[in-house]
Amino acid sequence: MMKGKGAATRFLADSRILLKASRAGKLPTKSGDSLANILTLSRIVLIVPFAAMFFISAPWALTAALGLFALAAATDLLDGQVARARGE
Repeated sequence: MMKGKGAATRFLADSRILLKASRAGKLPTKSGDSLANILTLSRIVLIVPFAAMFFISAPWALTAALGLFALAAATDLLDGQVARARGE
């Protein structure tokens, strides 16, 4: 789980690097395994731990659910940008 402003800043920086590489067509992908599809699949995988957080009665569980939701939202944003940049 990401902590603090530094982790969010690193995530955004990594996202920008991936977006630039995607626009330049320098991301190696197999047929059908585009970066946009991989990000979508990762968001689907996040559903299980996100839902599990609501069944855990620990004080940190809702915070973890919020973090997972924020991560899924960030992948949705990046997914859209990459798909538009690559015409997918």
